[in-house]
This record gives sequence, structure tokens and C-alpha cells, in this order.
Amino acid sequence: MQAECGFFKPAGVPACALEQMTLTLDEVEALRLADLDGLYQEQAARQMKISRPTFSRIVETPGGKWRMRWFTAKRCAWKVAP
Repeated sequence: MQAECGFFKPAGVPACALEQMTLTLDEVEALRLADLDGLYQEQAARQMKISRPTFSRIVETPGGKWRMRWFTAKRCAWKVAP
């Protein structure tokens, strides 16, 4: 199975003209559980089968990457399959 990759980028700017930041699958899942599903860290950590402090460390990194993407005109990529 070939790994697929998706990304967001500013409209009207060629992807090759942008620096890329990459999110791991764990980072994407942590953001989904926290931001989209609205789970508390303890609930999200339980769902990912990790400790709450580990979840906190995972979600801090992509959250910062994701927020910075809006202010630095970078494309944000992630792998959706191993």
C-alpha cells in the first residue's frame, strides 16, 4: 500500500513556492480529538491509549505548527496512510 499525503496551503500560491511543515499521524489524531471532537486531554489520551502528559506533549507541537501555518504562509502536510 502506498502512503498518501494531504496538505493545506494558501490559495493562489504554488505549493513549490512554500516551505512545508509536516504533521505526524499521532499529531493529526491528537488535534482531531482535542479540537474537532472537543475531548478533554484525559479522555483523548485514554482513546489514544497513552498517558495524559504524553497527549499534552503531542498536541502542543502540532497545535503550534498548525497555528503558525496561518501566519507564515507555509503549506501543512500530513501522511494519511503508513
